[in-house]
Amino acid sequence: MLRYEPLTSWRHFTYFFAQDCFFAWCGRPLRILAGTVLANVILRRMGCRIGKRTLLTEPLQASDWNAVSFGDDCVVAGLLRLHSFENMTLKVKRTEIQNGTPVNFGATVMGGAVIEPETTLLPLSLVLKEMHLPTATYEGSPAEPVGALYTRFPS
Repeated sequence: MLRYEPLTSWRHFTYFFAQDCFFAWCGRPLRILAGTVLANVILRRMGCRIGKRTLLTEPLQASDWNAVSFGDDCVVAGLLRLHSFENMTLKVKRTEIQNGTPVNFGATVMGGAVIEPETTLLPLSLVLKEMHLPTATYEGSPAEPVGALYTRFPS
């Protein structure tokens, strides 16, 4: 899914109105249930695709519920930046975090990324817009496979 909306459009207005309602109605329950599978019930009702046994330490980050899909057994402790503004235009792209993927503390995932199953994002990694990460362990900004960071600088 790819959406480009000018800042002055009705779709842009309704998009942020829905998000404001989400924060007003679901903010307190999601803060209380953060880090538990009980938060997933609320997010699923809003349309977020969340697999079994997946934990989000900050479930309010999934406010772009129509643009994110989490697989089974994921742990998301990092940051989700699923929409952006470019040239006065709101851009929202579907992001997939597939089965068994931990997004560690401080790692950031931007919109349009696809993270394959059993991929590990180490702390402070940055997954840029529309990156596709095959199964491996990643670190750095932008995220690169762990072995690649140490082999490109000969000793």
